[in-house]
Amino acid sequence: MSSLANHGLAARSAHRLGRNGQARCATASLRPSCSGIAGARGREARLRVLGDASHAAHQTSTTKVPGDSKVICVGEALFDLIADQKGLPRDKVTSWTPHAGGAPCNVATAAARLGLDVTFVTALGDDEWGEQLMAVCRDRGVRLHAVQRPAGRPTRDVYVVRDSTGDREFAGFGLPGTGEGYADAFIDPEGLPLGELRTADLIKLSDADLEALLGIKLALAFVKPGAVAERFPNARGVLITAGSEGAAYCFHSPTKGEHSGVVPAFDVGVTDTTGAGDAFTAGFIVKMVEAGGLDALAANPQLIKEAVVFASAAGASTCTRSGAIEGQPTRELVQDLYETSKKWYNFW
Repeated sequence: MSSLANHGLAARSAHRLGRNGQARCATASLRPSCSGIAGARGREARLRVLGDASHAAHQTSTTKVPGDSKVICVGEALFDLIADQKGLPRDKVTSWTPHAGGAPCNVATAAARLGLDVTFVTALGDDEWGEQLMAVCRDRGVRLHAVQRPAGRPTRDVYVVRDSTGDREFAGFGLPGTGEGYADAFIDPEGLPLGELRTADLIKLSDADLEALLGIKLALAFVKPGAVAERFPNARGVLITAGSEGAAYCFHSPTKGEHSGVVPAFDVGVTDTTGAGDAFTAGFIVKMVEAGGLDALAANPQLIKEAVVFASAAGASTCTRSGAIEGQPTRELVQDLYETSKKWYNFW
């Protein structure tokens, strides 16, 4: 059993997946979301959501996870309202285009598009946008399970502005009252549960997370990825993504020792970077599952590098189109970009 939890600045959820879990993975993200993703199948799932106990859906319950899903994603699905005009602050933007998103939803749909059997557990509003998000997931082949839809609550949305290069920045929530009925709707980043992250077996951080959460400069992380891994002594591996700077990694195996490195970013035409990190996460999970699990991957330096390059190709491909989910590539497109790394890039 592998699990991944995102800790962000907006609604907070707690979850435990599987009674006999063998691996826990975590990502820390200073984005306006909080969600979880669990990889590798668990027959029993226990989900506890912190919120208004008056809603039956928010009570602790035990349910069977359907099918043979290799990945279980738990967390938010929402609409990103992406600015049509680049390079403008929110108050200067004149029009917005809604795109389905939300970090765990992005990972679920990306992993399914790349060939994995995925189950998604989420909470959606009792509205048309909630119906649309369910349709998006089903269209991508994602199994929906135990979806909570509190009566009268809207589906969450978030404004996303872009600079002239397409790099995105979250600019606040849309519909008022979306967070009502949920505890800890806004969380002080100083209070994020780093102790929980330090119990995980796999950590994925962005460049923004490094300094904000750990006080580590990106330059040091890329020269010595082990400096980040040292902060998570229980982790088998640490992944660091930094957009156009590329990705760094450090993995440790009890039998094979430490393996670390840096993978440069792919040179692609960037339209919108929303969801790129989530596609990276999905791509890595795909390769981890195909390798036979985290322990098997961590013991093979060649497989680790191949997984990071594949994940980087998935993230880069997502940047070429608008929308975190609409921009997600097929397995064939990612594989084609991955193969170019062997011919044109100094990855190997």
